[in-house]
Amino acid sequence: MRLRALLVLLALLPACAPRPVLLARGLLGRSDLRIGARDLRDDCSGLVIGCFAASGTTIVDPAVPAPSGTAALHDSLASRGRTFRDGPPRAGDLVFFDDTWDADGDGARGDRLTHVGIVEGVSKEGVVRFLHYASGEVRRGRLDPGRPALHADPATGEEVNSWLRRRSHPEETGLLAGELFAGYGRP
Repeated sequence: MRLRALLVLLALLPACAPRPVLLARGLLGRSDLRIGARDLRDDCSGLVIGCFAASGTTIVDPAVPAPSGTAALHDSLASRGRTFRDGPPRAGDLVFFDDTWDADGDGARGDRLTHVGIVEGVSKEGVVRFLHYASGEVRRGRLDPGRPALHADPATGEEVNSWLRRRSHPEETGLLAGELFAGYGRP
């Protein structure tokens, strides 16, 4: 019954957003990731892989070795020349981040490709809105690569870069989406 309601809702939404974006929006606030009868891995790459798979698109190339789901997504797209850092992304592109957590457990910064989200859109000011799985649920995030160390716009108070890494000591920096931004991928 939930799947049928979701499909009806998706049919009524405007066709301007790619299907993986619509599926991810439908999971906002959810901690358990499920699309129809398909259980997804409850993490950022599970959200991305699941939303694209449910839309009929396979992104990860099993022939491309990678240490994590996020790296597998990035490296599979990179092997096909589908990653970029400059220029605005489109809805449905992927956004990648480095160093959002200590993936290798060594206590030091330098962890590559630790987080991924699906681009939902870009504001006229250039702020990228993305959907991602973080802190146990699907959330919206914001990224402004042009102002990487700024959390909120001083004029409006609106968030321009979301917090993506927890502070481990009071002086720690490099916690915002703009500071951790690693690039985009186009499936």
